[in-house]
Parts: sequence; C-alpha cells; structure tokens
Amino acid sequence: LPLDRYLSLLAHDLRSAFHGIMAFSEVLDTEFDDMDEAAIRKIARYLNHASHSTYSLLENLLEWSMLQTGSMAYKPRWLALSRLLEDISNSVILNARHKDIDLQFSHPPGLSIHGDPNMLRSLIQNLLSNAIKFTPRGGVVQLQCQPDGPQKLALRIIDSGVGMTEEQLANLFSRGGGQSSRGTDGEHGTGLGLSLCQQFVARHGGRIWAESTLGQGSTIHIELSLPEPGPQ
Repeated sequence: LPLDRYLSLLAHDLRSAFHGIMAFSEVLDTEFDDMDEAAIRKIARYLNHASHSTYSLLENLLEWSMLQTGSMAYKPRWLALSRLLEDISNSVILNARHKDIDLQFSHPPGLSIHGDPNMLRSLIQNLLSNAIKFTPRGGVVQLQCQPDGPQKLALRIIDSGVGMTEEQLANLFSRGGGQSSRGTDGEHGTGLGLSLCQQFVARHGGRIWAESTLGQGSTIHIELSLPEPGPQ
C-alpha cells in the first residue's frame, strides 16, 4: 500500500477504536444506576479488550516510526529465553484467557537467545497476539523454540485458527497486507504488527515465513543465527 493510504487506514482504525471506547464509557457514566450487573460486566470486558488492542496498535505505530527514522537502536545481547517468554506471556495471557485459548510454550531448559531484547519481545508478542486473534474460542496457540544446528535457533508459532488463503500468505508480511481481515471475535487490525515482525527478523539477519491451510490453522517459522561461541 502507498504510505498515505496506509496512514489513512491506521487513522481510521484508531478513530473507530476510540469511538467505541467513548460510546461505552458514556453509557456507563449516564446509565450506570439503571444497569444490571451482567450489562456492566459486558461493557467492562469490552472496554478492557478495546483499550488493550488500541494500546497495542499505538505501540506498533511508534516502533514502526522509529524504524523508519532510524531512531530505534539495535543492541543485541544474550538473553535467557524463559525470562523473555515470561514477560511476553504477561502481556498476551489476558487476550488468550478472554477467548479460552490454551497458550503453550515449549523450549529446552536453560536455552538462551541472542538479539535486541526490545525487538525480540515485540516480535514474539506480535506473532502470538496475531495467532490468538485468528484462533476461535477454545483453540490452541503454541510457541516452540529449539536449537537448529550449532549456531541457529528455530522458533515456531502454531495456531489452530482459521488459516489463510494463498493470496493472504503471499502478502502476509507486507505493510498493510492483512488490513482487511478481522479476528474470530471481530478484532480489527491493519497488518502493521506483521510488517514490523519482518523488519525485526531482518535486522537480526534471520528468516521468517509462514505455512497455512485454510480452516486448519497456521504456523509461523523464524530462523535466527547465534554468534559463536554461544552459551549452553
């Protein structure tokens, strides 16, 4: 998409999100005394979900703008994978629980990963959030990580979601490539997060690609190089 068209889509998504948040907030403010507990809980769940989704979009927009201007520094170091995944889990677990999705992490104990901590956190968090978005209630989202040879690390994000067409696969990591798709609970998105993921992986000198079958789920593959010598 041209940059001006893409920014227009982002602005539209932000306006739509805030319109919903403001409308439901007004209902709570003006009609609270006449509402039953079930209605209040329903609105509270919507506001919580909408505010988290909108904040995620703003985070992605900030990171994308920093990448475009060169103001996001690349500072790689060795990280304990378990600690990184614990931080990420705290950010996405609410969305998974909201949809009754089983979030599973699998990796060898003591495994380390090399890269920029902020970029890696954003990369994995965006991919997990996207998998949750397109997985129906009661589904499964897995993150598997394991060494792939002496100086490579393989990550896979596997979901039991709606899957993708060949056209969607071909445009998956392009800017705005998934902007017309909504999640299984009607979640909005512009594809900005996946475009960021591609750029973050490239910044680490790695590869990212996807496999998917429509109606049967998707798998995102990431291959990262590790410097020598790496910790065991």
